Amino acid sequence: VISTLMPYLLMHCELYQKEQDANNILNTLKYQDWDAMNEVDQQQIQYFGAVTDYVVKCRELLNQGPIMEELPEAPKPQDYIPSKYSHSMESKSSLIYGS
Repeated sequence: VISTLMPYLLMHCELYQKEQDANNILNTLKYQDWDAMNEVDQQQIQYFGAVTDYVVKCRELLNQGPIMEELPEAPKPQDYIPSKYSHSMESKSSLIYGS
């Protein structure tokens, strides 16, 4: 029972932490005027909204049974906030491809 129940509970703990982190950031951004926000803040709202949607979907999957070994892939920040990650991705590609 422990070998089955522990992974299930740990996945729920991971989801809870993701949800709390996303909600903390969303709560700081939600009181700002959308039109007055910079592009990165708007993209962050979209990303962390996708994270909370992801948590809801994963909880549904976990609670439907049989116990999953892995959760589906989470949303990636670079897919929602490209301006924040474009520089680091450019430097990674130059390291890989030598450009």
